[in-house]
Amino acid sequence: MGTPVLYTYPLAYNPFKAALVLAEKNISYTSKYVDLFNGQSLSPEYLAVNPAGTVPALKDGDKTIGDSKSVVDYVNALGDGPLGGSQVDQGLASRWADRIHKWDGNLFLAANGDPGAAKLLGKLTDFKMKYAEARSAQHPELKDTYNSKIQSMKAADAAVQDAAAVAANNALLLGLLDDAEQQLASSSFLAGPAYSVADVMFTPVLFRLGMANKTGQYLKPRPHVSEYYNRMKERPSFKAAFGAASSKLTLAGAIVPALLKAQLASLTGWY
Repeated sequence: MGTPVLYTYPLAYNPFKAALVLAEKNISYTSKYVDLFNGQSLSPEYLAVNPAGTVPALKDGDKTIGDSKSVVDYVNALGDGPLGGSQVDQGLASRWADRIHKWDGNLFLAANGDPGAAKLLGKLTDFKMKYAEARSAQHPELKDTYNSKIQSMKAADAAVQDAAAVAANNALLLGLLDDAEQQLASSSFLAGPAYSVADVMFTPVLFRLGMANKTGQYLKPRPHVSEYYNRMKERPSFKAAFGAASSKLTLAGAIVPALLKAQLASLTGWY
């Protein structure tokens, strides 16, 4: 295996999973940041890499994988095989991973995060929609792709206002946390006595709670999950995956330039 390239963004939920599994598998890679706020992820150049216009995407030789769960599964299978090996129940680990992947960390943060930040992100979403419309006009061969992205952004916005969707997503979270609390009462990790792909997928969920300032609310009633998360934070892979996102400077450095670009576009009409 050569040196893979991970297209990522330091504040985004799904790339955490990819960075974590790469670190746990001790695989060196090159990071290429794709700005999700300023329109870069919707540029024709990035769509040529990942037509979904999302991160993460992993390029390994002539192969490109553009979905976080697929990236995790691909990396987990490399080398000596899946994390945990024969020490864990790999079937259980896979079931955990599939179930965790269904939880929408983006919807959770949008519905539970700071209202002021949500308002700013709404402005950036409006900018990205207009950016996509402008690129669609310039690149008619990508019209269907851009239309799909615009509809996806509208659907994500609508979900935040949909009480049923928010409640269903939160119910999924509560189920995960409660079942994890039960599992971790008798094992060190989610699928047994060793770290597995289940833990790769679950740790970003717990970090996301912190991004919404909800760690205490959800983990205080669940001491086994809380103790588990403290152990996860001590692993070298945690800093590799979450170090940048843990810095307030990263947030400011990401949001402010994108807001300025959006404001300039609004004033000039140039997207």
